[in-house]
Amino acid sequence: MLIQSDGDRIDLLPAVPESWGTLAFQLWGVNRTRVNVSVEDGRLRELTVAGPAGERRIRVPARFGASELLGSPAAVEGAWEVFVVQPDAEPDAG
Repeated sequence: MLIQSDGDRIDLLPAVPESWGTLAFQLWGVNRTRVNVSVEDGRLRELTVAGPAGERRIRVPARFGASELLGSPAAVEGAWEVFVVQPDAEPDAG
């Protein structure tokens, strides 16, 4: 599983095996939230979140080193680092 979303919380990479050192994807979560992720050599290298206004809590397993990209986590929940992000606005269609 690459993402799991529930309301304003998005768990990134909750079930990615350690053998998957490099991957990239774009997926949609709940509330029209688009998530773009890139992982290289087991480290989170890119994360963009777009969608309607409102903060999202992004949880990432600590082994992906998300703090290198996103700064200090707002919280640590066991093996998860938690970041609060404001999504980029989606461009108007049409």
